[in-house]
Order: sequence, then C-alpha cells, then structure tokens
Amino acid sequence: YVRPGQECSGRLLISVDTIAANVSNGTSSDEVAVNFVPVELAVDADRDGEVTFDGRDRTTAETPFRFWVNDDDDSKEDEEDFGEDTQLDHVDDKIPTQRDLEDFARIHLMIGGLHEQLRNGEIQITLKFKDGTVKGNPALNLWLHLDKEGDRSYLLDEQIAARHLVLGNLGRVTARSGYTFQPSFWSGGLNPNFPTITSEKPLRYLLFEGASKGKGELILEIKKGNVVLGDASSYWINLLDVRNMYQRAKVTPDNPDDFTEPSDFVGDPFNATITPPIPNISWDWDDKGKNFIEDPEEKKEYLIFVHGWRMTYEDSQKYGEIMFKRLWQTGYKGRFASIRWPTYSEATSSGAGLFTYNSSDYRAWLSGRGLAAFVNSLPPNYVRNITAHSMGNVVVSSAIQEGMHVENYALLNAAVPAMCYDGSKVLFEFDRKTPDGDTDPITRDRGFKEKTLNTNNARLINFYLENDFALSDENLGWVANNRNFKPESFNLGTTGYDYNPERALGTKVHITFALDFGRHLRLFQESAAYASASRTKTVGAEGRTMGSISEKVDMDVEYGFGNMHSAEWLLRIQKTARFYHDLMKKLQLKPIPISNP
Repeated sequence: YVRPGQECSGRLLISVDTIAANVSNGTSSDEVAVNFVPVELAVDADRDGEVTFDGRDRTTAETPFRFWVNDDDDSKEDEEDFGEDTQLDHVDDKIPTQRDLEDFARIHLMIGGLHEQLRNGEIQITLKFKDGTVKGNPALNLWLHLDKEGDRSYLLDEQIAARHLVLGNLGRVTARSGYTFQPSFWSGGLNPNFPTITSEKPLRYLLFEGASKGKGELILEIKKGNVVLGDASSYWINLLDVRNMYQRAKVTPDNPDDFTEPSDFVGDPFNATITPPIPNISWDWDDKGKNFIEDPEEKKEYLIFVHGWRMTYEDSQKYGEIMFKRLWQTGYKGRFASIRWPTYSEATSSGAGLFTYNSSDYRAWLSGRGLAAFVNSLPPNYVRNITAHSMGNVVVSSAIQEGMHVENYALLNAAVPAMCYDGSKVLFEFDRKTPDGDTDPITRDRGFKEKTLNTNNARLINFYLENDFALSDENLGWVANNRNFKPESFNLGTTGYDYNPERALGTKVHITFALDFGRHLRLFQESAAYASASRTKTVGAEGRTMGSISEKVDMDVEYGFGNMHSAEWLLRIQKTARFYHDLMKKLQLKPIPISNP
C-alpha cells in the first residue's frame, strides 16, 4: 500500500484503475491498493554501446549524460560546410542526410504494462523535464529510431541510416513543455519498422538531437485524462555547445606573417652562417569564449589532434569538431584537444594559399616547439596520444625532435618524407641529389634521413593511402612540389636555395641572392622546407615504411578511401565508422566493438 503523496523508490509502480477511480470519485481514503507496473527510461550513460536498465547507465545531477546541441549544417552528405553555420540542423524538422545522424543519441523506454490503455489512448505518457531541476534552457527533438534492436546501426549501416531520412520529428521537449506520446506511437502506426508495443515487445526506441543548451532531469509523467497518476524513472542530461566538450589550443605566434620569411633574410656578409630570426614559439589556449567544461566521469587519457596545410581557422576548428564527435560516438571517454598552428590559407594569402606550401612547411617544422611545450605541460597522470593529418604530421615530427612525449602517435595521410622514419634505400623513388648521403656531417644534418627514427618511445601507426591524390599525383601536390620546388629558386632560377655537393664543407646547402653573397644554411627547418628534396615518397603514401613505424594500416584496403586525402572528415560517419574504431584501437583507447572490426 502507498499513502497519497508518499514516494516509491525505484521504478514507478502503479495501479491505474484503482488510483484513477479514487481520484475521479473524490475518495478520501488514506490508503489505496497498488499493482506494480515497471516504467523505465534509459540512455547509454556509460558509453559502452549498450542501453541498459540494470543500473549501469544510471545518471545523477552530478554525473549527467552529456551531449551536444546539433547546431552545425549537415545538408551535404559527403562534404563538410566549413563556413559559418547559418542553417542550424536542429531547427529544420528533418534529418537531411545520413551525415546529420552523427549528432543524434539514443533513448530507450521500457513499459512493463498498460499496453492496451496506451494503445487506445486511455493512458498518456509524457516525456518532460522534472519541475525544479532545470538549469539553462535545455531542449531536445525526438525522432523514431528505426532499428529493431535499438542499437548503434544508424551510425554504422548506410541502409539503416537511410530509413531515417524520410521521417519528421515526433516533437520537442523543452524546459517548459514536454512531449506526450500519441496512441499511434504505441500501436505501431507511425512506421512499418516500429512495431506495436506488447508484453513480448515492451521497448520503444528513440533518437534525439540537442536543440538548446541546458541541464535537467528528464522523467516520464503518466496521466489518465487530466489526472497525473505519477512520474517514472528519470535520467539527467546536460546539453552543451560541442566546443565546450573538448579543448582547443594554438601554437603562437598564430599568424603566419609573424614569422620572417627566410628567403627575405639576407644575413651578414661577414658571417655566412647566421640564421634567420625566429619568434618565440610557444602555445596558448584558443577557446574563443567557449571554455572547456570537464566531464566528471572522464578517463585519464588525452588525444591531441593537429590539422594539415592550408586550413583556415574555421576549417581547422571543423576538423577538430568532427573528429571529437566521431570519437565520442565510438566510445572515447578521455580528453580531446584540437591544436591550431600557423599555416597559410585562403584567409591569410592570395590564391587560396596554393603557392604557400614550402612557406607553410617551414612554419610547421618550427611549430613543433610549441606543440611539444603544450603536450609536455598536460597533467602527468593522463596517458597522452596524438594524431595528425597531412602537413600536421610535420608539426608532430618536429615536436618529437623537440622532446615531446606521447604513448602513441597515429599518422593520417602524412605529408612527411618516408625517409624521416626509415632510411632504407629500398624506399628511394626519386633520383635526386640530396644532403642525406653527403660525407660532410654539417651538410648531412640538413637532410631528411631518419630525422624521426628516435620517437621518445612512442608507438607510431601509419594510416596510409598509396593513391592519395594530394601525396602521390605526379602533376600536383607533394610529388610535384618535391620535384619542381625543392630546392626552391627565384628569378628564373638565377637565385634561391641549392644543394651543391661540389662546394666546400659546411657550404653545400645554401641560398644565394642577386646582389648579396648569400648564406650557408644551418637551420634544419629552413633546409627541410626550401632546400632539401626527398628521395622517397611521403610516409602517408608509402606503405612499405618501417624503421620507427610500429604498425601500418592501408586505408584503401580497409575502408575504401581510394585517393581521398581527407576522407576521414569529408565522408559521412557511416563510411568512416570502422576507421575511427580502428584509430582508437591502434591508440589503445578501447572503442565500442563493432561487427567485422
């Protein structure tokens, strides 16, 4: 027996007919008979891939289920919109693409009885925020989850994901109003893939997207007509701006023009070995007013991401955001940090930055000092891992030389000569005169050979793509630059950088000017970017690379990425889910298992 106003612990257990009869008849009895009917609400709070009702997915006010507001623009399927998000996905009342589903999470309902009353509309259930629990203005949109098991297939399977594109949303739950499920929700009339609720099938599967920031306790309120019979179960949710959920930092100076272009530095006619001035390179936080909010249940792990060449500020932020979301959906529970470095781009130079490869490469080699300082400043009780894309791997390789310490390092489409990691001649593809084989140690140190052979005990995993158009095409990209602009010359080849093995010791790698004698290069960073050619392809296009590479993954064989240089971000999550699973697995971060991993 339960006295009026007395709370039941655990699941909501009610006798609808008895209570409703007493309420409608105005009975003032102190006690009413109660039949036990379980009603429950659950999310994948522990992020293990399963939604359970056994307590493992319990949430509290202190440890709510954290998710982000769907405020980007995923109107294009296999292409990311890198401009300002003017069409926010949570306001369009549709799921326009499979890509948009990466911004959705699951809710499961378990109704242990009252099935006939729900189907005929005698009893109503409303999902709402409990009075007095709301902070901010949380809101979420509800959608049917058209998977018979209610699992993660909408993120993994293109056919299952496609079913959701024809749906309209069921409704919205806000801080002030809930959503009442209609009889058709229980009778199976909304969609052929959504069965009738019965004792044998007591579960209902939903998806939701965040529509406004805030925190509160979601409950199921049960009514008969206008009479509230009680509320059931609950989970706490905290909806955030996604950029509050991970850290963002930048190498400083962050403007590429704050670095002296070394070809503009004539030097000292009385000291031909003087080096160009280098600014004080460090790092700083880059939250742009969206400060990082710690997850109270985070694992003591870090994954740092470094973007590639020619990324505008917003481009680099989008790549970091996409990677965070996909890692989150794959079960990553540690801290994620996206690092900006001062590459040239269409925002900082004319011609969309197309003619700034060597200049950006120079800044990438120098930026390693700032990245190393950032990584080595992280809390020592966190396991540190790092990944980088394209020229971002130059920054990471430089940081390793600067003493950066990480446990694991995943190279993605890395635009770094393979000979930096493996000095084997079997990798030599280009017949070039380079400083690497010179007998002069000063000259030899200006070359690439085995520059990243010592990794400070980090494990290196090479995710490569042999036909990557940006790294392997003979007529454009890295190969063309290595052939035509290494060494880089000016004034129709009369001045510029050069390597001449016939010159005296210490003078073989140099730069000449029209009216000045020139300089003998002493900075590896300057030589690597402008003077030294590579005899090998990039490690990102060379699957045979061994040396300091511990493991390798062929991204065409494993994921069908073909020749796409940025497939990991441009393709929808359903086409990249296995990649992110394997990335986590190789970094020893324990992803949610998937079939055929």
